[in-house]
Amino acid sequence: MVAVPITVTTDCSIGVTIHWWSPPFLPPIPGVMCPAFEVPVPHAWPPGIGMGKVKLTKSVLHNGDRIVQAKSDCGPLIPQVTANPINAWLPVLPLKSTRAVTVSAFAVRMDGEPTACSSTWPPMPLLACGDPVSSPTTLNVANVGRSVTVGASAADIVGGLITTAGAILESLITGGKYAELAKNVLGFAFGTTASQIQHMMDSRYPMKYKLDVETPYGDLSVEVQEGSTDKANNPDQISVALSNTAKDSTGLVERKQEAKVTVVADAGSRPEKEGVKFSCEDSTSSVAGGTKVGGSAEYHPHAAEGEKFKAEAGGSAWGPAGDPNSQGVEVNQKDGVKHTSSKDGAEFKKGGPLVDPKAPEQKP
Repeated sequence: MVAVPITVTTDCSIGVTIHWWSPPFLPPIPGVMCPAFEVPVPHAWPPGIGMGKVKLTKSVLHNGDRIVQAKSDCGPLIPQVTANPINAWLPVLPLKSTRAVTVSAFAVRMDGEPTACSSTWPPMPLLACGDPVSSPTTLNVANVGRSVTVGASAADIVGGLITTAGAILESLITGGKYAELAKNVLGFAFGTTASQIQHMMDSRYPMKYKLDVETPYGDLSVEVQEGSTDKANNPDQISVALSNTAKDSTGLVERKQEAKVTVVADAGSRPEKEGVKFSCEDSTSSVAGGTKVGGSAEYHPHAAEGEKFKAEAGGSAWGPAGDPNSQGVEVNQKDGVKHTSSKDGAEFKKGGPLVDPKAPEQKP
């Protein structure tokens, strides 16, 4: 087990990578590779928050800062500076920029999700954009010496290495008739391999099989999770989702519509979690923020009376300074009772109209 300092919203990362170079005043053409400097940006990079790529805790804080979770990505519009700064590619490079977490502490859950591991020492790099491939050469330089740490196991590190290798290979696939199919096959192969090896190293890890397929009706995603000895936290389940995603020419505005069914077959010591859930969602995101509306219905046959059936519907909105998982106003209808949530994710009033969260609660 390796102790890794936690990563918070204000932590900055820097690094080097390789990008294309072309003479100025001409259309940018791939061919000449040039070293590039990854400009320091915080993990809570506003364009990444607006696009919904930054993953942060809602209630678990460190000195008032939210903590970064697994699969977080700083996202687009990260400035890039090539060694030869007179480069026709410079206006284009930020549109496809990424800076993603590669390793997470599976056993340390914060707000239900594994905790991100990114640090200079021990070296836990972020996967940064690059040409012709992405590269894990960017480091979080701000959490050195931080006393609050999480434990990254050997299985965490091995899984991160395998999935990072898969992501690097995927970045080589840039076009062609079967590009998306090739990426989906690579993602399935490396994701399955990583989960199988992690399960062999630590039986608490579930074995996961995720396959994405393009269909005439949208992108079909099937994910199976099974085999964990800690089924209360990692139940045997299957999820099937059908989604349609549309982006503008820059990739900085995205609309996604998704319908999803999840069946939890075995939750171990938590049988009340077993059952079926259907959800649908329509979201629009951009570097300036976004909106989300949706609803869900779920049935749990082994839950207590009054908890067997739940249904909710609501919406939220956020800007580049807010996390879509916690910012904005959300109104849910659950078990026939309206729940109104404040912008920080804390429920401040049940029933009645939407009120100012700073106002005193009115007793019924």
